[in-house]
Amino acid sequence: MKAPYTDRLKRNLQTLAQKRSWTMEQVAQEAGVSRAHFFAIIMGTRSPSLAILKKISDALKVDVVDLLKP
Repeated sequence: MKAPYTDRLKRNLQTLAQKRSWTMEQVAQEAGVSRAHFFAIIMGTRSPSLAILKKISDALKVDVVDLLKP
């Protein structure tokens, strides 16, 4: 079962990646998160830890909260 924030996280990641002309794969690479783990988070099959969200937000140069905003 997908977590309720999954669609929001995916949408925000896509928007933030597009602003930088990055693919989702580039976001994962810049964040130092494995491609498999990153895409499992986006698909809702794995829940991200706060540490992973922080790595992703740091790579995108935004606050963690920006990843989960409605």
